[in-house]
Amino acid sequence: PNYEPEVWHALRMTKKEKALRVYEALKKMDWHVLDYKLKLADLKGESWEEVKDECFKYLALCSVYKRCAPSSIVDECWHLMILDTKRYEELGSVVGNFIHHSPNDGTKKAIGEDLEAFWETLDYYEETFGEIKNLSIWGVQEKSAEK
Repeated sequence: PNYEPEVWHALRMTKKEKALRVYEALKKMDWHVLDYKLKLADLKGESWEEVKDECFKYLALCSVYKRCAPSSIVDECWHLMILDTKRYEELGSVVGNFIHHSPNDGTKKAIGEDLEAFWETLDYYEETFGEIKNLSIWGVQEKSAEK
């Protein structure tokens, strides 16, 4: 096919390149309602700006990897994002697809699958963004010791 240069580049991007591009696009969106909600939320002592940034990174990973799972604080931020339905719909066009929130059903099997996906997410994170600087937002003290 005879694609435009930008389309051709997008087709050839690595997962890391696409995730980084999505992350940068998310940071440029207007999230003033999310900012307000995060300032009021109980984030267990975490900075709302850092939680939002980690949530953006998580959603960028979700845009390229099929199986991801957030920490509880990142998940809480994601819930607040979803409540702003117009902005969340816009996020889908930025990401290139709608990112569904699929909570588990509480069975041991589902919880085990979520835990496995969580550790995979941390691996994807480090491959894409480098070392996790705020492990407490991700609910772990030391990544290697928790597995």
